[in-house]
Amino acid sequence: MMITMTKEAKNQLQSLTLAEHLLPRIDAHVAGGCGLAVNFLFIFDQPRKLDTLYYSHGMAIQVDYVTQQYLYNTSVTVDYNEEDGFCAITEFTFDGNSCS
Repeated sequence: MMITMTKEAKNQLQSLTLAEHLLPRIDAHVAGGCGLAVNFLFIFDQPRKLDTLYYSHGMAIQVDYVTQQYLYNTSVTVDYNEEDGFCAITEFTFDGNSCS
């Protein structure tokens, strides 16, 4: 998996003061009944037991084991805008390269 960050996301992350033990995380939110829907969130969270740290522009980003399985062999771009905040965009994101 490769994680990149837009200029906007990098600038916003650098300006944040995070609480102790919190790091950025890409997290899979899985939902569905008859079908499976996976949305990827960009949140701030404490480390989990099976996390892997990835680095983008010198910043550590946590990804847990389950999320890694959904993102295997793909790339993720972290973006930011004032309206939507942070978002994780994958090659499976259908609305293009934006947070909305």
